[in-house]
Amino acid sequence: HGVETLRVTSLLRLASPSQIKTFEEWIAACGLDGYPVTNMMCGAPERVASALVAGTLGKQDLAHDPCGYNTYGRALYLSRYASKAAHFCGTSKQLVIVKVALGNTETQTNEERTRSSGSAGYHSVVVPGRRLPLSPPPPPPLPVTASVSGGLYAASLRLGAASRPAVDSAQGGPGQHGEEFLIFDAAQVLPLYSVAFEMLLKS
Repeated sequence: HGVETLRVTSLLRLASPSQIKTFEEWIAACGLDGYPVTNMMCGAPERVASALVAGTLGKQDLAHDPCGYNTYGRALYLSRYASKAAHFCGTSKQLVIVKVALGNTETQTNEERTRSSGSAGYHSVVVPGRRLPLSPPPPPPLPVTASVSGGLYAASLRLGAASRPAVDSAQGGPGQHGEEFLIFDAAQVLPLYSVAFEMLLKS
């Protein structure tokens, strides 16, 4: 997904064993234990990530989309790959590893930015995956006395709320797609870890 190196700078545990047990009991009580329950990565703008970590994520947070990332709907977007999710963190540079009860999954291929729920009988949606934001031009040369360590080129990415990111063109992009899962009900997700990272993109 266009990432050469993804370096973890800090890792914070968010869920206790008792919280995990309670979540698993909830899954069974809802009849979702017969469907996939797995760990996935969530990369989201700061407001969504902060609400997810705090356990206060609501519809109003999912509808808040300053970067134009909600291509397939107003939902929590999850990926199996950190290299995919990391592109959609905005300025937060924070991934959240979650345990998710996918339930019955619906397939969606068309873009539908205003969608806010799954179809009747479905608990999640799988989509082909959003196109990756393009990286900006290289930053200005560093002063002669400065040094760069750890490959911090990702620090120059402008993916904040100020502007909507560009995306790969259908012709020019290097096929940077990977399926993502959309969750509309925050109760289906338990945040396990918050991961701060630095990212070096492939040249």
